[in-house]
Amino acid sequence: EWDCGELSSCLKKVIDYRGKAPPKSDSGVPLITAKNVRLGWLDMTNDEYIEEDKYQDWMSRGIPQAGDILFTTEAPLGNVALFPSAGKFALGQRILTLRSKAERCLSGFLFHSLLGPTMQEEIDFHSTGSTAKGIKSTVFVKLSFCYPGIAEQQRIADCLTSLDDLIAAQT
Repeated sequence: EWDCGELSSCLKKVIDYRGKAPPKSDSGVPLITAKNVRLGWLDMTNDEYIEEDKYQDWMSRGIPQAGDILFTTEAPLGNVALFPSAGKFALGQRILTLRSKAERCLSGFLFHSLLGPTMQEEIDFHSTGSTAKGIKSTVFVKLSFCYPGIAEQQRIADCLTSLDDLIAAQT
């Protein structure tokens, strides 16, 4: 049996870096922006940085951890990637960082669910705008979300991760 409720019931923390643009520089801490977040992976070929001495001030809303999920709220809407497990990174605007409640929803399951067609359609349906669609974090966390027990979540996440790894190896 699966439980259904608001997405927020599965989230321990939402770090919202929407709003103002980060102070960019030619070197320093690598910056992850909405342009870097793809459907399931991070494209770090776009080299942007924030100065080391401005990192703490900029990241005052919260620092992501390994296993956190990056979600783009607009331009492009609905892209999802995992925060890198190694290294120091700053986040740009138009990105939400999602930390799941491990006792209720595994990060890997949430990651794959957000990439799936059901959640992508739900995100698109609740978005606003005509030229550039977007979704507010307050609307996003209220989206309907269904999930099985932890053991089944683990099996689903493991299976989908294995398929992702196989596809990446073939590519």
